Amino acid sequence: MHQEATAERLDKLVSAYSSSWEHNARSASLFSILGNDRNHDAWREQDFFDAGSEEVGRVLRFMETSGIRLQNFSSFLDFGCGVGRNTRALIGEFKSGVGVDIATNMIADAVRFAKDDERQARYVVNKEANLGFVAEGSIDFVYCHMVLQHNPAPLQQAYIAEFLRVLSPGGVAAFQIPTGQYARNLVEAIKQAIPPRAKVVVRSLMGAKTRSEMHVLPASAIEDICAAGGTKILASQYTNSTHPNHEGRIEFMSREAAISRIKNGATPSYHLSQFFFVQKSPAR
Repeated sequence: MHQEATAERLDKLVSAYSSSWEHNARSASLFSILGNDRNHDAWREQDFFDAGSEEVGRVLRFMETSGIRLQNFSSFLDFGCGVGRNTRALIGEFKSGVGVDIATNMIADAVRFAKDDERQARYVVNKEANLGFVAEGSIDFVYCHMVLQHNPAPLQQAYIAEFLRVLSPGGVAAFQIPTGQYARNLVEAIKQAIPPRAKVVVRSLMGAKTRSEMHVLPASAIEDICAAGGTKILASQYTNSTHPNHEGRIEFMSREAAISRIKNGATPSYHLSQFFFVQKSPAR
C-alpha cells in the first residue's frame, strides 16, 4: 500500500510539473529555460543556442581539469532538455544521444530547431517519474542542469536514482541541484521558511511574473542515493546555477566562495547549488 501511495503521489507531481512546463513552452519557452538580463523577448535564437555551447564547454573543461574522463563514451542523455539548448551542443561530443523532456511543446520545438543540424540527437517526451524507456546500463553520460531544482524532493530523488540505473558501467552522471540556503538577514530567513508552492501562489495573486519553484535536496540525501546505486561521487562543486541570469556562463567554486557571493549581494539567489559528478562502478 505504501509503495502504491508513493507511486500515486509521484504521478500527481509529474502531472502538475508537466502542465506548468507545457504552459511555459507556449508562452516564453526560451526565457523559461534560461533567464537573461533583458526581457523574455530579447533572446535571439542563435544567442540562446550559443549559450548552450558555452555551458557544455565549461562543464566539459571542468571535468577534464578534475580528471573526470569521457574516453570511449559514445552515448548521452540530456534530462530536461527543453528545446535542445544543451542537447545540440552535446551531440557534437558523442556518437548518439537523446534529449528528454516532460513537455510535449518543448520537444516539438527541439525537433524544429534541430531539423537542419548535421548531427541529430533523438528527442523524447517522458511524462513519468522514471526513465523506463531507457534500458538499464545503456547510457555513458547523463547530463542535467537547472532541472532538478524545479522538482519537489520526491521527484528529485526518483530521477537521480534513474540517472544511476541507466548509466553504463564506468559511465558518468553530471547533475546540478540546490543542496542548501543561506540567509543574509532575518527577512530572508523568514522567506526561506515559506514553502515554494506558496510563494508561487502569492506572486500570482499579486500580479507578479510567474517564477519556477526552487526546491532543495540535502547533499546527504544525494550521497545516500549514490551509495545505493553503486556509484561514486567524483566531485560536487558549488556553482552559480541558481543565479537567474547566468546565461550559460556556469562557474565552479568552493562553498565558501558561494556563500561569499550571497553575503556580498553578488547574486540575488540565496540557494547553494552543487554540481555532482557521479561514476557507476566499472564492470568486473
